[in-house]
Amino acid sequence: MKTLFLAFALVRMSSAAFAVEDSKPEIKSATPFVLFVGEKTKVTIFGDNLNPTEVMCSNPKVTVKMLGAKATEGMDKPKGGRVVELELTSPSDLGPDTLELSLKNMTGEPAKRKFALIQHVGTEVPLKKPSGRFQDAMAITAPITVVGNLADGQPAVLKFEAKAGERFKLSGLAGRSGSTLDMILRVLNSRHITLAIDAGNMKTDRVVDFKAPSTGWFYIEITSEEMKGDPKNDFRLTIQRINN
Repeated sequence: MKTLFLAFALVRMSSAAFAVEDSKPEIKSATPFVLFVGEKTKVTIFGDNLNPTEVMCSNPKVTVKMLGAKATEGMDKPKGGRVVELELTSPSDLGPDTLELSLKNMTGEPAKRKFALIQHVGTEVPLKKPSGRFQDAMAITAPITVVGNLADGQPAVLKFEAKAGERFKLSGLAGRSGSTLDMILRVLNSRHITLAIDAGNMKTDRVVDFKAPSTGWFYIEITSEEMKGDPKNDFRLTIQRINN
């Protein structure tokens, strides 16, 4: 009888050990999804089985400080079972880059997440909702950075005023920082005719160099190749004036 009990206990212990090893860490979301050159950035990561004993950045010049890790509560539970808070500091001598953060538990493979290292440009504002139709377009003035999400699968439409001959640089960041958004970036005139567009490799930034052909209002439309809603459809749009 004792032998049978011992065998049963060993089986239970082996099953528990296997379950721990099989519980791979998973990152479901990270906020923000960018780091800023020369600044400290507090990052909040949600996921499952996140009990990191070691956190590393692909660029050793970026320092990582663990602020805490705990089980999620209340409204955060759908985001994952665990939340990890980090503080990342980038020196000012680094240029724009794509970084990878690794969170490693005591055993097993690490969970990884890409972040874009960028420069701060202009005022940073959230995307106004609703903004999926031209009549709801969010008015902006360069220089500015708009941070948004196409979780509902609807486009984001913005508008800006320009004088004939003025030049602007539009930069769209998505896939390079781990977003699932395959961005299409367009500039349209007041008649909703496309004047400039950039699309292509999901992992590269979208860049449009636009020169206003006339004085008036112009639209910026951000869409996806497949227009599927996804909570990870994050993007950042930066618009700057360029001296002629």
